Amino acid sequence: MRYRYVMADKEKSKSGARHPHHSSRKKASARNSAESADQPAEVTDWRRLHLWQIQPLRDIAVIAAVILFVMLGYWLSTITVPLLIALTLAYLTEPVIEKCEERFRWSRRKSVLILLVLSVTVALVFVLTALPIVVGQTLRLIQMIPSYIDKTLVYVSEHKNAESLQEFLETARQWVQGNAASKAGPAVATVGEAVRMIAGFAGSLFYFLFMVFLIPFYYYFIALSYPRIIHYAASLIRKDKQPRVFELVGKMDRAVSGFVRGRLVICFILGLIYSAGWWICGVPYWLLLGMATGVLSLVPYLGTVGLPLAVGLLFFRITQQADADQNVNYWLLVWPAVVFFVVQFIEGYVLIPLIQGKATNLDPVTLLVAVLAGGTIMGIYGMLLAIPVAACIKILLTDVVWPKVQEWSAGRAEDPLPISRE
Repeated sequence: MRYRYVMADKEKSKSGARHPHHSSRKKASARNSAESADQPAEVTDWRRLHLWQIQPLRDIAVIAAVILFVMLGYWLSTITVPLLIALTLAYLTEPVIEKCEERFRWSRRKSVLILLVLSVTVALVFVLTALPIVVGQTLRLIQMIPSYIDKTLVYVSEHKNAESLQEFLETARQWVQGNAASKAGPAVATVGEAVRMIAGFAGSLFYFLFMVFLIPFYYYFIALSYPRIIHYAASLIRKDKQPRVFELVGKMDRAVSGFVRGRLVICFILGLIYSAGWWICGVPYWLLLGMATGVLSLVPYLGTVGLPLAVGLLFFRITQQADADQNVNYWLLVWPAVVFFVVQFIEGYVLIPLIQGKATNLDPVTLLVAVLAGGTIMGIYGMLLAIPVAACIKILLTDVVWPKVQEWSAGRAEDPLPISRE
């Protein structure tokens, strides 16, 4: 090592002796740089710049373009909602397609086609078997809600300190009856009204069938081109920024995929277990209530709403039997709660460690606020965007913004938004 350094010094001395004018050039360049450092830097007149050369305006234009793009998707929700669903399905099934390519040596086109055919088959089986049961139970539940409220009023009226609850239930009963009557509508009086009703039903049916067609159509082309889309998106990033951007995108991918891939599968399994368990317990509308509880479990702890509903519906069924037969076992009300807590144990100690893990990094409050805000602002379109956007914003805040704030608060960085300049 020392020998190399010595030889390098000798070569430098020889080259300096051999070419004396090199040293004079270096001295001249050093003098020029010193003189340029002493001179004040030229300030560019902003009035001579184009709009796209002014950085604040460029930042505002990028933010406005993103907002406009999202709003355009909301205005065209008839097209963008199936597109988002297809994109989500392609994102969910990408690991399955890759495994088919590696294990079975299938081409990507063959893997996508087989997976699409299997998915459509499962969806048709569900539509032909489970969907009629869910629709029938929903219609019966809507019809029975006024009678359930009347029975609750009878029990509440026996207590002297429940006047406010009684008024609330009476208002709820009137609201349900009024809305049911308005939805049912008056009898068709003219041929024109009948034609409008038929046209409205035909339009809704056409929209539903159009959605059903668009989702697999979009999915096929997105899943087929998914690697090229990712590669093209990566090529748009500057080379010097790629390591940091890929690190952040990787964290976002793990968070979103951990929730979407993991949580959706877990909620589907939970819905099946809830439905089967409450069917064994004799809970009315077991399939509707079980699948609805599974959907609510997308947001942790929100599925707890299903427990009092299951107990209450079973209570009304038992009281109906008590009117005809006094020998009724009220201990049966315990079994829906037993099913619920058993399913909670399975979710916490079996399904989450096995399927989801801890890759989401999304707490229940963030999920609930994101879903409610997205649904309130943009309906289904907003709910589809809410969770991925919330995951990405949280990672940007924790990995990019918060470290800079800590550096500034510790005095190791300048104030990014100074109030005054000295």
